[in-house]
Amino acid sequence: MGGKQGVLDKIRTLRTTVTDPEDRHKLDEAINHLTKSLTPSWWKDSSQLKPSEGKKVFDEEKAAVSYLKALWNDAKSTFYHGATVQGYIDRIMEADRLLAVVAIDKSTKKPDYIKHANEELAKGDDERANGHYDHAIDHYKNAWDIAT
Repeated sequence: MGGKQGVLDKIRTLRTTVTDPEDRHKLDEAINHLTKSLTPSWWKDSSQLKPSEGKKVFDEEKAAVSYLKALWNDAKSTFYHGATVQGYIDRIMEADRLLAVVAIDKSTKKPDYIKHANEELAKGDDERANGHYDHAIDHYKNAWDIAT
């Protein structure tokens, strides 16, 4: 949770330097979704999600990453912070992966479930490596869900 809060703070700071209305809108949406993902009632503690609410965290972060990626990929954009945005995406992706890993490590489910969760985790890693962040987050969410 702390790493995500750090990313959120940095995006908010970056937002203050952006003047293009379309770019600002994308950053505002990313901020809104990332803020929602940090809703305290969705978290057990700083590294575990509540089973009844956890999927919402992944969904909100998927939306935040989508807006960040759109900002970076927009050919009409006047935004020149691509490497910075990629760093934010990477940190969000790593945080989502960690949520799945912690859930798998703490799971008391049968070995077949753990195997399946690890397979989803690996699929997420593959999608992430190929720049398919939305699919990667879905796989991390699936791994988390299987393990919880």
